[in-house]
Amino acid sequence: MPMPKPGSSPEEYEKFANENEGKPWAQLIYHKNNRNDMSLNMIRGLLVDLLLVFLLFGLLDLIPAISILQGALYACTIGIIGFIYEPYTHYIWYQQPGIWSYLLDALVPYAIIGALYAKFWRK
Repeated sequence: MPMPKPGSSPEEYEKFANENEGKPWAQLIYHKNNRNDMSLNMIRGLLVDLLLVFLLFGLLDLIPAISILQGALYACTIGIIGFIYEPYTHYIWYQQPGIWSYLLDALVPYAIIGALYAKFWRK
């Protein structure tokens, strides 16, 4: 990959950056090993999702009276905060594909869980 020589001066790094401004670039991700075992990843994902639901319900329990719409909106607000904090901030810098799927993941499940919480959990 083209880069200035190690130990180059700051001026050489700046010259290199200016010469490559607007040109195509790539991002390479290296992994030590390739494992196709998804079971541990699925279990970890499920545990994280359950933790998030538990935390969301704890926050929604602090609201005295909540309607289905309010539950969905409050939950979506939390989902949007999470979306803006990590995937969107990363997208601003690296423009990797898939930002719309992250946005949907921040809205749809949170809206459903918030509405279900208000409908059934608070009864």
